[in-house]
Amino acid sequence: MNRLLIFAYLFTFAFNGFAQVAGKTSYKLVWSDEFEKDGTPDAKYWTFEEGFQRNREDQWYQQANAVCKDGMLHISLRKERKPNPTYQKGSKDWATSRQHIQYTSSSINTLGKKQWQYGRFEIKAKIPVGSGLWPAFWTLGTEGEWPSNGEIDIMEYYRGNILANIATGTKDRWKAKWFSKTKSVDELGGKAWADKFHLWRMDWDEHEIALYVDDSLMNKVPLEQLANADGSNPFQQPHYVLLNFALGGINGGKIDEKLLPAVYEIDYVRVYQKEDASSQDAQTFTPGARWNDQHGEHINAHGGGIIYHEGTYYWYGEKRGGKTSLGVNVYSSKDLYNWTFEKLAFAPADDPNSDITWGCIMERPKVIYNEKTKKFVLWFHLELKGQGYAAARAAVAVSDTPTGPFTFVHSFRPNGNMSRDMGLFVDDDGQAYHIYSSDENYALRLVRLSEDYLHTTKEDKLLFRNHREAPALFKHANKYYLFTSGCTGWAPNRAELHVADNLFGPWKSLGDPMLGPQAQLTFDGQSTYVLPIEGKKDAFIFMADRWKPNQLLDSRYIWLPVDLQDGKVSVSWKDEWDLSVFN
Repeated sequence: MNRLLIFAYLFTFAFNGFAQVAGKTSYKLVWSDEFEKDGTPDAKYWTFEEGFQRNREDQWYQQANAVCKDGMLHISLRKERKPNPTYQKGSKDWATSRQHIQYTSSSINTLGKKQWQYGRFEIKAKIPVGSGLWPAFWTLGTEGEWPSNGEIDIMEYYRGNILANIATGTKDRWKAKWFSKTKSVDELGGKAWADKFHLWRMDWDEHEIALYVDDSLMNKVPLEQLANADGSNPFQQPHYVLLNFALGGINGGKIDEKLLPAVYEIDYVRVYQKEDASSQDAQTFTPGARWNDQHGEHINAHGGGIIYHEGTYYWYGEKRGGKTSLGVNVYSSKDLYNWTFEKLAFAPADDPNSDITWGCIMERPKVIYNEKTKKFVLWFHLELKGQGYAAARAAVAVSDTPTGPFTFVHSFRPNGNMSRDMGLFVDDDGQAYHIYSSDENYALRLVRLSEDYLHTTKEDKLLFRNHREAPALFKHANKYYLFTSGCTGWAPNRAELHVADNLFGPWKSLGDPMLGPQAQLTFDGQSTYVLPIEGKKDAFIFMADRWKPNQLLDSRYIWLPVDLQDGKVSVSWKDEWDLSVFN
């Protein structure tokens, strides 16, 4: 597409389209492919599918059928007979039982190269119509198995209809719940309409998904209605885009070979995202407020902890959607105020026999760095799928880089003890320790880890018996301090601080260290970690979660400075503060 036309379009769009969608909210173009370079679509953005892929479709996908020319992407569907390289004599499978390929086409996607959570997704295209033809522009979630990863069909055509679909997961594997709307091509204007280019659009944010064709609303569904059967929401994660031209199969209908060859023409694909106050650099902490990442999305790193490595802080925490565990996210920051979403560092496994299969519970993730092995080691509290909180296990994963991906090592009960809420601590000598709630949360235990931090040793001791959880341990002036929470489910309660001269005790209670409004309820929060500030002496941040059990994704964070004046340890409420309190 001509660059001058692009500029004119964006100028008009910025002053008209954006204001209509979100009032004062403005958008910025974050990615596009205008297909201006002749030849194969840009491999920096696109991956090519190969072979018979899904839905019993009749075409064989191959790279050769996607060609950029004169500022357009052309995906050609043509009759082309050749041997099927995946053919297996006697096979009952729909794909491998076909001795020959009869038709070829292309399917391209941005998986692993480009993905986005929320935004405006657009395609300007001219689609061929007729019996058997099935062009589409759609998205899939980056994590999870279909349909529980979520599918959005921004543009889909078959059997005379334009469709706008959204799919979520059900209790039955590979069976989707569909939210679908259709309009017939005849209703839109018939062949004369189909012979022109049209604009398909999705507007997707934390509240709803809306699908349009030529600014006419096709389908709109609130996100709260789009949860999977297990409570997770696949539209609270990044999605990647797909462009394909299918033939026949379960939906395309009877193939009319007189329509072949057929060409699906794409002028451009564009993705915009909101640009609001969250894009401005923050310079303060506001406990309990919504805390956004670089995309303007609320940080999803609950029950977590932070490490500092080579000039950067890395924040690991539970990825939550609805009421379900979705893995461990990682964010990075140079200043602790502004956070960049890096990736899902650790995900549940697709293997139904794995300890960490989808449906398990992952809580309280913490990462430490092993100076000897040069590995990043992740520990978390694991509950096995379908067992509630009966398993009470510790789990370990490892990575070569701070952002992962982390590889699962094993899960177990430390020295046979139940292990629920937990934390990690590395002492000045490099020895690492796992502190954990045990015995139905009536015991708090500490165990020294092996030299590689991947296993526990036999040096495992009961610290004290009390109904406590959410341990957060730190060291100051050669003394060890420990914040804990009472056990009241998701409801907040009174914090307690303990002190000891030795990690294995004896530990002495110092009572409730919180001061200010709702201090007796830990400011409506629960401890998770104490963060030492790099480069500042005696500077620690008390980190807590303000849980929202009915929408865990929206749970908030309470960060407050630890006051160490006059030999006492306390945490006082502040509506807003910054790191200058440690000067």
